[in-house]
Amino acid sequence: MYQFDLNGAWKMKRTLDSDWSDVTVPGSVFHDLLNAGKIEDPFYRANEEKALEIAEHDYEYQREFTPDPQILQCERVFLSCEGLDTLAGIDINGFPLAKTDNMHRSYEWEIKSLLHPGTNIIHITFLSPLPYIRQKQDEHPTWGAGDAVTGFQHLTVTVKIDPPQGPVLTQSITGLEPQKNLRFDIDQPDLWWPNGYGEHPLYRVEVLLTQDNTLLDRNEFRIGLRRLTIKQEKDEWGESFQFEVNGLSIFTMGADYIPEDNLLPRCNPERTERLIRDCVDAHFNCLRVWGGGLYPPDYFYDLCDRYGLIVWQDFMYACASYVLTEEFAANVRQEAIDNIRRIRHHPCLGLWCGNNEMEEGWASWNFTKTPRLQTDYIKQFEILLPDLVNQYDPNTFYWPSSPSSGGGFENPNSEKIGDVHYWDVWHGLKPFTDYRNHYFRFVSEFGFQAFPGPKTVAVFTIPEDRNIFSYVMERHQKNASANGKILYYLSQNLKYPKDFEALLYASQVLQAEAIQCGVEHWRRNRGRCMGAIYWQLNDCWPVASWASIDYFGRWKALHYFAKRFFAPVLLSACETDTQVGLYLSNDRATPFIGEILWRLRKSDSRIIREGRIPAQAAPLTAALCQELQFNGEPGFERRDTYLEYSLIEAGQTLSLGSVLFAPEKHFEFLDPRIEYTLNELEDRYIVSLTSRAFARCVALDLAKADCQFSDNYFDLSGSEVKEVAILKESLSAALSLAELKGELCIRSLYDIV
Repeated sequence: MYQFDLNGAWKMKRTLDSDWSDVTVPGSVFHDLLNAGKIEDPFYRANEEKALEIAEHDYEYQREFTPDPQILQCERVFLSCEGLDTLAGIDINGFPLAKTDNMHRSYEWEIKSLLHPGTNIIHITFLSPLPYIRQKQDEHPTWGAGDAVTGFQHLTVTVKIDPPQGPVLTQSITGLEPQKNLRFDIDQPDLWWPNGYGEHPLYRVEVLLTQDNTLLDRNEFRIGLRRLTIKQEKDEWGESFQFEVNGLSIFTMGADYIPEDNLLPRCNPERTERLIRDCVDAHFNCLRVWGGGLYPPDYFYDLCDRYGLIVWQDFMYACASYVLTEEFAANVRQEAIDNIRRIRHHPCLGLWCGNNEMEEGWASWNFTKTPRLQTDYIKQFEILLPDLVNQYDPNTFYWPSSPSSGGGFENPNSEKIGDVHYWDVWHGLKPFTDYRNHYFRFVSEFGFQAFPGPKTVAVFTIPEDRNIFSYVMERHQKNASANGKILYYLSQNLKYPKDFEALLYASQVLQAEAIQCGVEHWRRNRGRCMGAIYWQLNDCWPVASWASIDYFGRWKALHYFAKRFFAPVLLSACETDTQVGLYLSNDRATPFIGEILWRLRKSDSRIIREGRIPAQAAPLTAALCQELQFNGEPGFERRDTYLEYSLIEAGQTLSLGSVLFAPEKHFEFLDPRIEYTLNELEDRYIVSLTSRAFARCVALDLAKADCQFSDNYFDLSGSEVKEVAILKESLSAALSLAELKGELCIRSLYDIV
């Protein structure tokens, strides 16, 4: 077996131009034009507007190559291509080879007859998809999401298994045994578990294809041994929908994952691993790959295998209607086969889902609906795709759409069965506490927007742009009414911020508190609800959005909150005017034994009442531990009294929080006069903070450098010391202790006005 890699140095140009630019493949048109200095940064200010004009043109890529003599002597020679986006024509030495129309597929063609000794030329023309889209939309008008471009829509085989521990297992079959399957029985397997439930051991599987002791082909996989499916059982609330792993029903915690960059060549394993590690640090056990982007590369699934993140995998169809012509059905079929076969061996793969929000669209949204389109929907998502999953990956659960109650357009967003996308908080402008009115079985999408921080905004703006209703700030906002929604929720909860940076901070506090309210409620009702996946994890460009981590990998307040509300053992509070219930959620597979400490304090942090009670919880349960009633409590005033609570195990605080009895905008915050000391250890700096009064949502930042704080956006009561670590390896610039003191910025809700 001989291979010749055609990646590397190519040339590219716009078809109408004469000058070629040197580029590197893999790449993309926008990325290559940007690197060649032929376009401006599309992420800066309002340059994104020029992207469609650039995309109207056709582009060509070309490379000369000299194949090894051994390749030309082979009986058959194949060209393999992946990620041809989207309408491509491939020529070799001037002879047309193929035309493609699907980026999500892998292609392979026999090309020996087109090759010759010496220099050969491969030439690929990428046609603009926009004229094609307009033509198809004119021919067959179909509905699609309003925020997108209209119309987008024989020989010996040896297998070796190398376990984490123990001897290598080997079996072979020959071409004389075509009906034989290889079966390995593994005694006492090392089981793969999702994050928070155990280790993630992987077995190395090597597949060798040989003929007369000559290696013809080879492949290697990493697999994990586990039982992973969706458990659906009738119960008193309807029907359950929960991931079951090795016999344990887990509460799924995570976020929706979108492509990491609009310029795909900027994506790489190191960047993705940083994002995955951020998920693990926040106690995620699942990521939902959203159907409106692309199928992630192999290294994404490798990382989810290694770090223990279950992958909910959408097929790449979202927010549209599709005409299932014979040609399109064949394309859908082959795209599915390519990706199912590529991904199916990964232990992280927990679910195949047909599409995003298309069944819900048929049930609830206003677009042109015809019997033909509805029939085509059923054929594509309830017949074709499930049949392919059953054929090529029968061990993985298939779900027709998200949200869905199982298909057939039967109340797809039901609270009693299946998964739900819930948007009345945010799009419906309902208060955060409205989450507490709903007891969904599994929430696979819900969210709230916030602006990125000042350092990210500075990258795409100039000073005069820094008003949320400026032209540039509105161009970096893909939900037309969102900036107004942020201000609406701000008016309901906080005082109006004194300046632009305070407004950015306030928006992140709102986002974090909104999602916390929902997640803690659903975790308190573990068993009835078994999953909370918020929209969304990440951004594909610098923008105001629902993400908890921005384009540059900077954590918003939400991600720090997620680290607390996704903790395996959670103490949460559900309050009314003067009453608070304290709930313990234990998502460990082992019992919890500890104690709860609570204190009722005035805004100056004076304690007016406190208590300490033992706390116990069986594995995988949630329950009310204590109800506190403060009606008539001496010194209790709703606008200057708060409750703080913490959960302690073996002397360590596992979970903590606070409750206000009035909106934050009405609470009488005093100047906390926060002070800090900074000490240097070998691998980190320790920031020790104290305050003179109650400080809510204390946020730390560095004026210019980036770093990762071990905790952030926390509450601080007077006279108590809070220690926060800054890992030296996370600092984007080398700083001395004195420089770090000069860089440190501290903000709380008291400081926004």
